[in-house]
Order: sequence, then structure tokens, then C-alpha cells
Amino acid sequence: MMREYPGFRLSQHVLVLGNGQVRGYDDLPTFGFALDVRVIYLREHDPAEFLANPVLAPFAALGRGSPALREEALGAAIRLLRDSDHPQRWVLLQVTEALARIRLDPLTIERIEKENGMNIQPLVDFYRDTEVGHRLQDLGRDEGVGLGREGVLLALLRSRFADGPQVREAAHRLAEWDEAAAIEAISAASGPGSLLSAEQPLTR
Repeated sequence: MMREYPGFRLSQHVLVLGNGQVRGYDDLPTFGFALDVRVIYLREHDPAEFLANPVLAPFAALGRGSPALREEALGAAIRLLRDSDHPQRWVLLQVTEALARIRLDPLTIERIEKENGMNIQPLVDFYRDTEVGHRLQDLGRDEGVGLGREGVLLALLRSRFADGPQVREAAHRLAEWDEAAAIEAISAASGPGSLLSAEQPLTR
């Protein structure tokens, strides 16, 4: 870099998502260069800083505070992105969920998502014209399942359990359920077999 761009200064920024410390390796006498690493510890920042912008919202649950405050921050980030007109909001929501796992357990994240009105249809719409969506549609055509509710439920089931006849049968059965109840049942299931014997909750 120094040979290709003489006279330029390269600054490096490191975001620390969880715990730990970053120490620089600046050593001009020995190596003849300094990395000039600028470290940002997200745990030292108020979640409100990230909630001011949809692009930064995925970092909110990693900010300063107790687990309870981080849960509140995650809920606020979900609501912000859910109601945002940002063109990449569903990508950002997925990033939000993935990053939140650094600080919160999956069951807590699922509960917060449900409490804040997350539903499966926008995920269907988002994936419909993506490479992942096209692959799901190909699988669906092979198995007689389109990228509708049943196709997405099948993908969710496969992400939790190994594929098999019971998984496909459970996806077909759950497609007739209320959306939120189906997702909750998948989250709580010990295996696909338990979903085949579960009773469909009454909807209001």
C-alpha cells in the first residue's frame, strides 16, 4: 500500500462487537510503519446513537447497558426497521437478528421479534427474487411446494432439523395454521414429529 500510494495515509477502523480488547501494532523503529488502528467498542456507546439511523440500527442491541436494556434496544431497532422505508430494511433486519445473538439468546430474540410485530410475509417477498429465493422455488417445484407460506416454513424447518419426509409433512400441515402460531410452534418444537401431532391453536 505504501509503495503503490506514496504520501497517502491509511486509517483502519475496528468495530468490537462483543467483549475483548484490541491492541495496536504500531512500531515505527522495528517495522517502519504504524497501523493507525482506530478502535470503536460498541459496548461503550448508548444504543440511542444507533437508533438514530436505520443503517446503524442493527448495532443497537450491542450497545451499552444491562441485558434488559439490550432487549429494549433490540425491540426498538426492529420497530424502526419494520416501519422504515429504507430499501434494504429486510436485509438490515436479518443483520440485526444475527448481531443480536452476540448478546442475547435465540429464544429471547424470537420473543422480542414476535412482540414487535415481525411476520413471515415480508421475508417471503424479500427472498422471492433473490438467488436464495430462486433456489427455494426450484426445490419447491421438485417437491410440489412453491415459495409461498409453505415454502418458507419448509426452509425454516430445514434450518432447525435435518430434511426428511416428516419435515415436508410438517411444513404442509403448518401452512394451514395462523402465521405467528406456525413460527412459534417451529421455534418450540423438539423435532418435526412433535409438529405432526400438535393441535392447531384457535385463532381469534
